[in-house]
Amino acid sequence: MSTKFEELAEAAWDEAALIHRSKKHKDWVNSFASSDMLPIDDCLKTLLLKADLKGKSIGQLNCNNGRELISLKILGAHTCVGLALFLLGMVSKL
Repeated sequence: MSTKFEELAEAAWDEAALIHRSKKHKDWVNSFASSDMLPIDDCLKTLLLKADLKGKSIGQLNCNNGRELISLKILGAHTCVGLALFLLGMVSKL
């Protein structure tokens, strides 16, 4: 039996996946070509640059396709790990 949180996390994953899938792979790869083109909000990027991520370890819950984690790595984070929480619920049922 899944929890309400797992259901909401899975729904959010599915919604984001449709958006991410609509982007062409070449465009997606090119968006990581430099820190000036990262696929994250400019306000968030400014805050992250001020945070000085160099050498830090970052974890993200419900990372979907990892675009934020890839962006954080490009901005200097040392280790970036993503975890899709709704998948844990699915695995626990096996």
